[in-house]
Amino acid sequence: MQKLLIFIIFLFSASQIGAQQWLTKDQQWTYHFSGGFAGFNAFFKQKVTMDTVIQNQSCKKVIALNMPFDRPPRFAYELDKKIYAFNEFQNTWVKMYDFNLIPGDIVVVPTMFGSIFKYRIDAVDAVTAGDLTLKRQRVTEVTDDSLVIGIPFDILEYVGAVGKPLDSLASPQCSYFFVDEAPFCQSFVDGFDIRFICYSNGNSNFEPYDGCTVSGTETAPSDLIKVNINPNPSSDYMRVSIGKGHQIHNLKLINMNGAILEEIRDLNSISVEMNTAVYPSGLYVLMVETDMGIKTESLAIGF
Repeated sequence: MQKLLIFIIFLFSASQIGAQQWLTKDQQWTYHFSGGFAGFNAFFKQKVTMDTVIQNQSCKKVIALNMPFDRPPRFAYELDKKIYAFNEFQNTWVKMYDFNLIPGDIVVVPTMFGSIFKYRIDAVDAVTAGDLTLKRQRVTEVTDDSLVIGIPFDILEYVGAVGKPLDSLASPQCSYFFVDEAPFCQSFVDGFDIRFICYSNGNSNFEPYDGCTVSGTETAPSDLIKVNINPNPSSDYMRVSIGKGHQIHNLKLINMNGAILEEIRDLNSISVEMNTAVYPSGLYVLMVETDMGIKTESLAIGF
C-alpha cells in the first residue's frame, strides 16, 4: 500500500511538472519592437515570473519588461502540449496552441481586441533551435468560410507565433508568444512590428536571429509618466488623470485601424473626461501627451 501511494504521488508530481514545462519560472523571450504612431524602436522581454491561480486553475504570470508603454500581465498554463491563456475581457480561459493537431485542423481564438483570429494547420514538423528540438506548425489565417486571408506563418513550440515562416535565419515579422495578440501587428495604428529575437530558459538560449543580450536591464516599465484611466474597461465615460505637479496637454483616442476618433488639444490639466458610449465595443489606444513626454495606454470599451 505504501509503495502504491508513493507511485501515485510520483505520477501526480510528474504530471504537474510536465504541465508547466513551457512556462517555468524565469523563462523569457526577447523581441525587437518598432513602428507605431510614436516611432518606437526598442527591445523588450516577456518573462515568466510566478505561480498563481485564476478560476481554480494553476497558471503562470507572464510580464513584459522594458516596453515603451505599460502592458498588463498575461496568465497562461500548459497541459498535454496545449497552451491556454486567460482572456480578461471575456473572463475565460482560451486555447492558444495545440501541438496535437494535424494538417487540416482549424483553431479559433478570441483575440484581445474583441474579434476572432482563426488559423488552419497546413503542415507539422520539427526544427532544431540550439540544443532544443521544437515542434512546428505551418499555419495560415483563414476566414469563417475557410478562405485564406493572411500570409502563412509558423507556430513554434516554446516560442509562439512567428509571422514569417522559419525557413532561414532572416529576421521574422510580427511575432507573438500569444497568438491572440497577432492582429496587433497588422492593424494597430501604422503597424507595430514586434519581432522575436531569442528565447532563454535559464539553462540554454535559442538565438536564431540576434542575441539574448540586446535588452540590457530587466527593470519594469518606467513609471515616470503615471497615467490613470478610470474606469477601464469603460462603458459610458472614462476619466484620464496624471500625477500632481504634471499636466496633460493633448489626448487622442485611436482605434485598431489607426484612425484618430477623438482628439482633445491644449488641455493643460491634470485630468479630463471623455464620453465613450458613442464608440463600438473593442480595444482602443489612448495617446496622452504630457509635460514629461508621450504615454500610450490600452482602453477597453463596452466590455
